[in-house]
Amino acid sequence: KPGEAVKRDDLIVDIETDKVVLEVLAEADGVLGAIVAEEGATVLSNQVLGSIEEGSAAAAPAPAAAAPAASAPAAPAAGGEDPIAAPAARQLAEENGINLASIKGT
Repeated sequence: KPGEAVKRDDLIVDIETDKVVLEVLAEADGVLGAIVAEEGATVLSNQVLGSIEEGSAAAAPAPAAAAPAASAPAAPAAGGEDPIAAPAARQLAEENGINLASIKGT
């Protein structure tokens, strides 16, 4: 949230592609400035997502990747083990209320 204090290496955002979830960490101590891309938005490579204000000067903006922004992780499978599934498949299953543990892989 804008105005929230962050420390160097704090997790700021997860960026999700079809194959991987990327964690973007704060590059410096500071305060979150404007957030340009909202949660769930599709962003392009090198698109600015937001900024960290270091004192009175603004730090470099957070990097971005071409993919939907992060969403909540899928519910864990019965038995405490997550089934193997791509992030996009997990998101689709979650949106449709499907438990991935109930689906047999091929």
